[in-house]
Amino acid sequence: MQILIIEDSQSMAQALSEILQQQGHQTTWLFGVQSLTPFVGSLQDGTTVPVDLSAFDLVFQDGDLVGSPFQGVDIVKALACQGVKFAANSTMPDLNNEMVSLGALVAARKPVMLVALKAGAITAQGITGNTSASNDTLAQLQATKIASERYPAAWKAVEARLKELMKIEFGL
Repeated sequence: MQILIIEDSQSMAQALSEILQQQGHQTTWLFGVQSLTPFVGSLQDGTTVPVDLSAFDLVFQDGDLVGSPFQGVDIVKALACQGVKFAANSTMPDLNNEMVSLGALVAARKPVMLVALKAGAITAQGITGNTSASNDTLAQLQATKIASERYPAAWKAVEARLKELMKIEFGL
């Protein structure tokens, strides 16, 4: 699958991208969105790029994009009705819920989405093809403690990789 990641955290984007690539997907990362029509994304360095959303099978959408004129809710609201398939992935449950109400197929807090993907509890194909099963799984895992208890190896792997990437991103 071709997957677009719209995420303002380099660490989160890279960790999610690595998990999806290990599962055989192609990923593209945008740091933010500058225009909805035509769709123009921004890279981390501020460069803007036109994006053909029809080239993507799924978009992992962060809710709060620092420095972006459009936030996750704006993006999902404008594009889900055009057939763009979204998975909402924010640290803020209210933003996830709002994105689902506007058309996102599934939602989960970070890092629960990453743990579920890493553990194989959900897949990108499952999100687009068996949305109710993916939603059920993510709903069961929303409590951070449950995700870490049910999938301890995946939890530890995601946690370790995020720590490593954050050290690089923030120069720690």
